[in-house]
Amino acid sequence: MKEITPGLFVGDDSECFDEERSDWAVVHACKEPCHSRAISVQDEAATGEQSALVIERGSHLYLNMLDPERPRISPLLFQTAVQFLRTHVPERKVLIHCNAGDSRAPSIALAYLAGEGKIASDSYDSAEEEFLELYPDFSPGSGVFAYFQNAWSDLVTIGQS
Repeated sequence: MKEITPGLFVGDDSECFDEERSDWAVVHACKEPCHSRAISVQDEAATGEQSALVIERGSHLYLNMLDPERPRISPLLFQTAVQFLRTHVPERKVLIHCNAGDSRAPSIALAYLAGEGKIASDSYDSAEEEFLELYPDFSPGSGVFAYFQNAWSDLVTIGQS
């Protein structure tokens, strides 16, 4: 687990936890095992795209997020994650994790930091360059990379009016 800015951490599955901790919030950016485990106990009344992709339970956000070769990433995943971070980062430590900690989790952190003006936001290339100084292990999969190339301006304006 690496703290990339005060209170914001990026990690892998080995740092994952599901229990409530008053001083932590967690974004689980992986289908397996986290989202699948969360959906197995999800209320059967919750259906549709929202619950198939995103489950928020207390201070935990479970994302059905894959890193495919082609960009088939739903904007809902990033929108929800960035809003979750905006809510929780000011009041507690937040861990964003994915399976290996090198693509999905740091990509959420990058989008959040750019949207908050903490790193460059004018282009994905400039944002990535600054982000690599904070998190040198960032190695986006080809799907995440293509998604950022195509949707960058939408990503950095999530929730802004």
